[in-house]
Amino acid sequence: MNSFVMNSEIWNYNVAFAKGWDLSKPGNKWHYFLWNMPTAFNFTVPAGTGVLTNTNSIANSYLTPCSIHTGTYQVSQRAHNGHGNMLVRLWNSNKGNASFRLEYQNRYQDLLNGPFKCENLMKHYNYLDSLYMVEMRCHENPGCLAGPGKFVTAADGWDSTMAKLRNNILYRCDFIAKTFTANGCYGVKGPYPITVDVEPAGAGKVKLNTVWLENYPWVGNYYSTTMSFKAIPSNTTYAFHHWEFTNHVSIDPLSNDSVAIQYFTTDYVKAVFTDKTRDIAGGSNIPTGFTPNGDGHNDYFGPLGSGEFVSQYQMTIWNRWGQEVFRSTDPTAQGWDGTYNGQQSPTGVYAYIITYNDIYGQQKQAKGNVTLTR
Repeated sequence: MNSFVMNSEIWNYNVAFAKGWDLSKPGNKWHYFLWNMPTAFNFTVPAGTGVLTNTNSIANSYLTPCSIHTGTYQVSQRAHNGHGNMLVRLWNSNKGNASFRLEYQNRYQDLLNGPFKCENLMKHYNYLDSLYMVEMRCHENPGCLAGPGKFVTAADGWDSTMAKLRNNILYRCDFIAKTFTANGCYGVKGPYPITVDVEPAGAGKVKLNTVWLENYPWVGNYYSTTMSFKAIPSNTTYAFHHWEFTNHVSIDPLSNDSVAIQYFTTDYVKAVFTDKTRDIAGGSNIPTGFTPNGDGHNDYFGPLGSGEFVSQYQMTIWNRWGQEVFRSTDPTAQGWDGTYNGQQSPTGVYAYIITYNDIYGQQKQAKGNVTLTR
């Protein structure tokens, strides 16, 4: 931003107005922004009583996240701090925005399963504690520092302060979790464990609400909500195929790459992808036999490779007398069920020919024999 206007008092509170210099660009409009985002939630302790200063302060780390949207905590209207007022109005149960409330709640849960997860917070705390402890120990030893500007301090104050910080973090972890319960401000049930996986491994990624999950299977804990999923392939080799849910019914068709569920209990969610380059009839993708006895296993004969991305497909099957007993032009169909003219075909060996064009447009053919066993 080339043009910049700022009140010196507002600068102290990290609030500013700015605009771009090029009037032909969208940035020519004035913008309001904060460097210190806690100010948006009034988590500030301003020094001074001027008209433009924030009039509220919070002296501890136990402020409930419910305070803004329930209106139990007065939001300052000064210091150009309109964010809190916006939150109050968006959260209003009668005149607010339901979509915003859902997104806000889901984002909070996403953070509780990521950066705000107690395990992650404590890892960061331990890292900082160890990092600064080296410096603090050095300050206790006059021989550790040399040259002008050196100073000596005691580490016991640091130890006490860090111990208090650690206790505050652990307390807040438990405190925040309780705000999502039926007795808390969100009035939801849970939490329930959820596992998200991808098949085959490495074929793609899943976005859960607002977060792209990086490792699979991924495990988290969520309270009841309307939960969304989006799947994308990791490269051009794969294409999304369908979703699988253990305990929930998708609001959208399972073949959609983006779906939502009303989350109310534990679940194992899987995004299934198709390998577009896997030859439909290549290698060992055609079985040598099948048993159409209705037991749900190996009841159909057909190629096992991906048939979603082939064209000009046709599979023809003949009995030992040269009669055509089956023909299909649908590569995604189950295949031959072992019947002919509505009657069960006898045990024996049958000949087949499969022709198609693969994903690259190349003509392919596979032929051989398959044994029908009952």
